[in-house]
Amino acid sequence: MKEIGGRLHAIRQRAGLSQRDFSDRLGIGFTTWQAIESGRNVPSGETLLKIAALGFNPGWILTGQGCMRTEDPGEMGGSEARVDPAGAGVDPELMGRVVDTIARVAKAGGASIPPIDLGRRAAEKYTELVAATANPDERLAMLKLLAVQLRAEFSANAISHEKGAP
Repeated sequence: MKEIGGRLHAIRQRAGLSQRDFSDRLGIGFTTWQAIESGRNVPSGETLLKIAALGFNPGWILTGQGCMRTEDPGEMGGSEARVDPAGAGVDPELMGRVVDTIARVAKAGGASIPPIDLGRRAAEKYTELVAATANPDERLAMLKLLAVQLRAEFSANAISHEKGAP
């Protein structure tokens, strides 16, 4: 599956739920879920965290890499249950916040990011944060710097498009 919506569809089917039942379980609107699953919208960081709490890997949702399921779905939620990002897993809290930061900054800057590109960019920025420090609190603090960096990138892209650059 190449798209985020397709992976979310697979998760919902694996859970054996209708779109309405799954959206109710996540606490989001039915039409919102339909838009996400069809690829017209991307899941927010909060939605990714709710799906992670059901035992699904947010890194897989965004990139298609790794395992669909987390190792211990019953233990997701607290900081003590986070997977070590330096290892094979993904910290769902950090990944969710990276996705949310990118989506918010893009929207505020008037940029449109296709879901597949949002996933790729989130994976790239997540990797940069994890490589920068092993301290989870420092990683979360670095999200503010990420937002500043993204604003500059989106602004530079907008200026180059105005000048006719590809």
